[in-house]
Amino acid sequence: MGPDKTPPDLFDLWLAHGSLATSGIDYRQWRQGGRLAHHLIHPATGQPAETDALTATVLAETAEQAEAWATAALICGLEDGVTRLHRQNMAGLLIGVNGDIALTPAIQPLARRRWE
Repeated sequence: MGPDKTPPDLFDLWLAHGSLATSGIDYRQWRQGGRLAHHLIHPATGQPAETDALTATVLAETAEQAEAWATAALICGLEDGVTRLHRQNMAGLLIGVNGDIALTPAIQPLARRRWE
């Protein structure tokens, strides 16, 4: 998808209580030394996180919790990010750079895929 194209909506999310945050590497990225870089820094390396997740969306009680968990899940990657959210009984979904979608059990009742 080119930079002048808006990606299609994939989900409708029903939010009655709490806060929703999305973290992603899909917009704020650049080339540095021939490699793709982005603004999400892995705390252990001090470098842009190497992740197979493109975006992570988390529903939490507060905006601060939602933002922190969305960023952490994205840095962890698709499989590990969803696993960590699930262990905390958090509602979240991650979309991978290859289009894979992973949802936690807690968000499944709140998410309706657009093609359903």
